[in-house]
Amino acid sequence: LLGLKYIHDNGQIHRDIKAGNILLDGCAYVRIADFGVSSWLIDGGNRREHTTTFVGTPCWMAPEVMEQVEGYEYRADIWSLGITALELCKGYAPYAKYAPMKVLLLTIQEDPPSLHTYNDSDDVNVLWSESFRSMIAWCLQKDPSKRPTCAKLLAHPHFMPLANADVRAAEWRERTKREVC
Repeated sequence: LLGLKYIHDNGQIHRDIKAGNILLDGCAYVRIADFGVSSWLIDGGNRREHTTTFVGTPCWMAPEVMEQVEGYEYRADIWSLGITALELCKGYAPYAKYAPMKVLLLTIQEDPPSLHTYNDSDDVNVLWSESFRSMIAWCLQKDPSKRPTCAKLLAHPHFMPLANADVRAAEWRERTKREVC
């Protein structure tokens, strides 16, 4: 989220946020990778309001990217971040079992995906915290104007334990190294 904030603050949109483009090294430092479809939201020194290029990976694409009606801006990455959170929980994106055209239709026509979209036997209220579920719901608003910016998302209760740089550097990295690395 801090890396995405940096990208957005510097006038870029990644357009392909997904687990496969998030790298974790042996010290639990997180990096965003694959800027192959990223784009500047600054043109000739002026910030553009939106872009209209149809790029990204369908399961992680925001509805406004698919619809191509009014274009989209950096909040499309926030949608992808919400999908990535679901992907990291379940091991795959919500609509990953469908063909790309079906993914487009489901994303545009259905309610936003959630942990309930997976239709498995998991009790999401037991396995996943309320703050985590509300963070995902906030990211996966169909109306991009209702999605948070990275700065607002950093203030969400789910990310509050990481607000302090010392906590991020020490406690989180050590726990991540133990559990993942």
